[in-house]
Amino acid sequence: WRDMLAAGIAPNEVTYTVLLKGLAQEGLLAEAAGELERMSAEGVAPNVRTFSTLLRNCVRHANPAAADRCFEAMRAACVPPDVASFEYQIKARCAAMDAAGAWAALGEMER
Repeated sequence: WRDMLAAGIAPNEVTYTVLLKGLAQEGLLAEAAGELERMSAEGVAPNVRTFSTLLRNCVRHANPAAADRCFEAMRAACVPPDVASFEYQIKARCAAMDAAGAWAALGEMER
C-alpha cells in the first residue's frame, strides 16, 4: 500500500476493496471499517462488492453487530444492497446463533 502511494498511484475502489478484504479476513473488522471511512473521506466511492466483502467476513467471524454497521454504512453511501448483501446479513446472525435476528433480517429483506 505504501509502495503504491509512494509511486504516486492513487487507490481506487478495487485497491481499497482488496485492502478491506485482507483486514476483514484476519478478523480486523473495526480496522476494515476505519479504512472504509477513509476511503469515502478520500472521495473513493465504495460499491456493492466492497460492502459484500465486509459482510462476508462478518459471517466468517460470526459478528452480526459489525454486519449491521456495514449495512448502515452501505445505505448511508447510497449503495443499494443486493441479494447477497441480505444473505450475508442473515448468515451473520445464524453464525452467531441468533435465529430471531436472522428472521428479522429476512423480514427486512422482504420489505
